[in-house]
Amino acid sequence: LQENPIFFPKTTVFCICRKLRVDSTIVSLSDVKLLDPTSPVIDDQYDGCRKEAMEKFTPDLLKEELGKSEKLQKAWKKWEAWRTSSNCTSQIPGGTEDHTSALSIYHYGDTEFLNELNNAVETMMVNVTTYEKDFHFKALHFLLMDSMMLLKPKECREVYFTKGFKGKAPEINSKVRLASFTVVDSDLDFTDLDDVTILKIKTCFYVNLGDQLCLRKLGEILLSPAEVFTVERIDKKTANDDDYTEVVLSHSDLQSNHNCVIPFFTNIHIKTIGKPLIPR
Repeated sequence: LQENPIFFPKTTVFCICRKLRVDSTIVSLSDVKLLDPTSPVIDDQYDGCRKEAMEKFTPDLLKEELGKSEKLQKAWKKWEAWRTSSNCTSQIPGGTEDHTSALSIYHYGDTEFLNELNNAVETMMVNVTTYEKDFHFKALHFLLMDSMMLLKPKECREVYFTKGFKGKAPEINSKVRLASFTVVDSDLDFTDLDDVTILKIKTCFYVNLGDQLCLRKLGEILLSPAEVFTVERIDKKTANDDDYTEVVLSHSDLQSNHNCVIPFFTNIHIKTIGKPLIPR
């Protein structure tokens, strides 16, 4: 795994974690990590190689990934059962049923699986060999990112991570990115704000999961590791007698440190993409 090394500056990590009860067992879910934008996360946007990626990853590699991961398969089947029972006909324009199924795993996937997936997206691009040999969700990652590109919103919006900040606050005016795909809340309704630190995020690259999964009141928004944010300010606030801290992040741009990764796209030039998504 030391082959083809790619070196990056030292990364500062800010972790926001929560604990959830799943099947009577308490497990820790690292919902949010804020990283330096140069961090080697798998942030491929498949810009310029979408057609090749679709052919490489679906359907054969996707079937292989589903066959190797019981937990991925379980989440996939939960969604398919709901789609059938609810007569949900949702399909992403320009996408396939597999695109919507990929999005569904961030609602139907269990905590252990999402931890595994998020950790892989965060850590498996230290070099190309590691990505090729050890990242076992290539097709899933493509379908997730491609879904977000196909559903690219026309307007930015504010979302919230409300589970409580557990690390050192990032510096004002610094740039940060998410370590993986991340689910946040559409609003602050029904949130216990007493003595916690939350993230208020202006995002321009997101998917409303409820809209895609025929769960209109779900209130879950999916964000991407390709979006870079600026830390605007850190405010002390009070609401309904609850004192809390709010870290305000605003969209800066989309950035792929690795686009169209070798060896799957050997005829495609790898480039770094960094561009504003929507005028602010």
